[in-house]
Amino acid sequence: MVFSKEDTTQINQLANSFVEYINKGDISSASASLYYLDKGSVVELPLKKRQQFEEMLANIPFSGCQLKSFHLEGAKDNKIGVAIKITPDADVANNKGIITLVLNPVQVEGKWYLTLRDEYAEGISHDNN
Repeated sequence: MVFSKEDTTQINQLANSFVEYINKGDISSASASLYYLDKGSVVELPLKKRQQFEEMLANIPFSGCQLKSFHLEGAKDNKIGVAIKITPDADVANNKGIITLVLNPVQVEGKWYLTLRDEYAEGISHDNN
C-alpha cells in the first residue's frame, strides 16, 4: 500500500489526539477513540472492553505519555507505539521506565480508525508481530 499525505495526516491526528487525551488524564475519551474490526467493519470498542482499558491505565503509575514509534504497512496491519511513562525519570529512547501500548490504525472505506493491536485482531499478520 502506498500511503498518501492525507493518510499519514489522518493517522498522526488520531495518534496525537489519543496521547493528548491520556496526558490530560481523560482516559475515557482515549478509550472512546478506540475501535475494533468485526468481519471488515469498524465497530466501537464495547463498554466492557473500554472499562477494562480504562481500569488498566488507571492502575499504572503515570508520569506522561508520548508517541514512540510508527510502522505503517497497509490498511490493517500497522503499529504505533505509545510510551506510557511509569517513572518520573522515564527515558523513552532507551525503553527505561515505560510500558509500550501498541495501536493499530486501520483503514475502512477510506477512513482511518485506531484499534488496539493484539494477536487476535482482525487483519494482523502473525509473521511480523
